[in-house]
Amino acid sequence: MEEYKGVLQPYAEEAFRVYQHFHQNPELSFEEVKTAEYLLEQLTTYGVEFQGGYSGTSIACYVNGEQDGPTIAFRADIDALPIQEETGLPYTSKVPGVMHACGHDVHAATLLMLAKYFSEHRDQIRGRIKFLFQQGEELLPGGAKGFCEEGVLDDVDEIYAWHVSALYPIGEVGLVKGAATAAVGAYRLRIVGKGGHGGFPHLSNNPIFCGSAVASAIGQLGTTRVPHDQSCAVTVGYFLSGTDQIPNVIPGEAVLGGNLRSLNNETQKMLYDQVRRICHSTCEAYGCDADLAIEEGYPATLNAEHPYGVISRSLDEMGLKNLHGQPQMGAEDFAYYTLEKPAGYVTVGMKGTPEGEAPTPHHNSHFCIDAEHGIPTALEMMIRVYQNAVSEA
Repeated sequence: MEEYKGVLQPYAEEAFRVYQHFHQNPELSFEEVKTAEYLLEQLTTYGVEFQGGYSGTSIACYVNGEQDGPTIAFRADIDALPIQEETGLPYTSKVPGVMHACGHDVHAATLLMLAKYFSEHRDQIRGRIKFLFQQGEELLPGGAKGFCEEGVLDDVDEIYAWHVSALYPIGEVGLVKGAATAAVGAYRLRIVGKGGHGGFPHLSNNPIFCGSAVASAIGQLGTTRVPHDQSCAVTVGYFLSGTDQIPNVIPGEAVLGGNLRSLNNETQKMLYDQVRRICHSTCEAYGCDADLAIEEGYPATLNAEHPYGVISRSLDEMGLKNLHGQPQMGAEDFAYYTLEKPAGYVTVGMKGTPEGEAPTPHHNSHFCIDAEHGIPTALEMMIRVYQNAVSEA
């Protein structure tokens, strides 16, 4: 790491200032207008070239090298969350009810400095490096989906991304083989039966019985339909029917819904199909009408073999501790890139709470990271990832 310390220090210091700017001026998903304007202004001064034709606030730009080689892309998300910040930081969000509570501000700031670094060190580039600043990661359908559909990866050979973690300290990283994050989806079923008097249930058709059967069947999918070597999480998160403390009225409707998550995209598709089958067949058996909606969220983020090896080698060179943790059951729209091209995704520790104190969770009003000391690690890691990726190309 010493070989980079002096060279990267001014880039890391500038990245921290940019991070503070983004943190103070967060924008919600697909509304990142000022963030994009700031990025465009800075990138223009670096002399990068832009690829146009993309929707919304997403930006694709690149730097060409002096030697032939592959096109390697790096991606950062730029959106914030609808959360009122309560950290008390000197650079607390200036926007009421909006906060960078997941670290996209540090992702964007670090990628911006990566672009500056390589624009000033083109002799280190073989081929082309693309820098993707992507809108709307936090909100379905996800900015990555449209970016990919518009062809942002058409000229790319491999793509890489990292995500900050407030859960473990600087120097520790999480890199897993295969699925890094889960595929996710949600379902909502409205059951229409026939309401009536509690004393004459035979004149009614109680949707609670039907809903109970549906909930039981869905809750068993993880053990009855998913192989034991595949992880999934199937939930019934809500079940609403009737009126509290009104025992003599049989309701006419019931609503239930929940979450479907798995680490395998084919398993996820199977879960969607099974929920459809259970809901429609059970409602038919009970003589109820089914109004089912399934929202298919992000697919699983898949680390390909070569990018995984590139990242692993880079971490070893830096002496970082790879926790080799389990895949996360959270979701990430970087998954869409991994469906198109070989991709690598790693989590970088930047725990911001003092030693001995519990870390703050992501998507929390007190979310806190140590960006000042963590950015140098992330920046050097990305440079090494690029160098290892092209050296093995």
